[in-house]
Amino acid sequence: MNRKRCRNYTQRKKIYTLAYSFICCLSMILLISQHALAEETPPSFREDILLSSPTDTPSPWQVADGLPFLWQQTAPLPASLYRPPQIELTATDLSCRAAILIDCNLGMTLFEKNADLSLYPASVTKLLTAWVVLEQIDDLSQSFTLQNSDFNGLYAQHASLSGFYSGETVSYLDLLYSLLLVSGCDSAQALARAVAGNETAFSEYMNEKVAALGLTHSRFTNASGLHGDEHYTTARDMALIFQAALENPRLREILSSESYVSTPTPQHPEGLTLRSYFFWRLEHDYAGKYLEGGLEILGGKTGYTDAAGLCLAAYAQKNGHTYIAVVLGGPGNSRTEQYNFSDVIALFKQL
Repeated sequence: MNRKRCRNYTQRKKIYTLAYSFICCLSMILLISQHALAEETPPSFREDILLSSPTDTPSPWQVADGLPFLWQQTAPLPASLYRPPQIELTATDLSCRAAILIDCNLGMTLFEKNADLSLYPASVTKLLTAWVVLEQIDDLSQSFTLQNSDFNGLYAQHASLSGFYSGETVSYLDLLYSLLLVSGCDSAQALARAVAGNETAFSEYMNEKVAALGLTHSRFTNASGLHGDEHYTTARDMALIFQAALENPRLREILSSESYVSTPTPQHPEGLTLRSYFFWRLEHDYAGKYLEGGLEILGGKTGYTDAAGLCLAAYAQKNGHTYIAVVLGGPGNSRTEQYNFSDVIALFKQL
């Protein structure tokens, strides 16, 4: 009897040992699988995953477009796992003639209104101008002397000016800050002359950039964005130009600046203080650069001519994603409500 009891005990012990080993192996497999999944999914994207199995028919947001977005080095989730923001705006909710909102990291259009309609971009053009200059000039500390020709036609058109004088010697960096912060048309024309000899030749550089991006609905004939019948773009093209330009860290640095003091000169012994019109307008007339839900507006470029209306291109970040909003052809002028700002903020509030 004792011998039989011993054999039963030995058999039960073997069974328990095998069961315990099986449970340990299964637990180890599950841990390894979870660890691998965590490494494949960036933390900033985990809030955005949709816990459902992918379907054979792609949803509208699963069809990616746009350009590779490099400077954040963010690896997007597979499109089948991406849950886009719930955009509740309709085309009639915006005042502008054309608009677009894109997620740069995923190369997806989240909202559009007449995004392929050819319109005049006004001073939003200066984003492309700055990008071309930054690619052509290696040493931005170099000096450059402004000439009377850099101011030709600007007073008659009531164009925005930087505050520099003809005959004043300033650096390329100073001109770039005045170009993007105060929208100096004199700086645009001076930079075009410095890079290419004249504005017509400079516009060829601009159009080469556009062609290299594969964009076929844009043409630029000047560096400032002042009206020209053959100077046009679309909201979609402008968003993609802006996205490509943001790869340049210096351009991002300038656009994110609320003010800048130029290098002292005899004409400006203490330097010229340049304050961002974009951030000034954002702070004084709207809610500022921080919106509810953790979205931060990082920078932008305004534009206006009688023919173009109120225009704006801006970019913002939320939860590791970078978004670009572009609006063209807004009603009003500098003395009315700034419909370009209200439209862009309305778009960003959807995120």
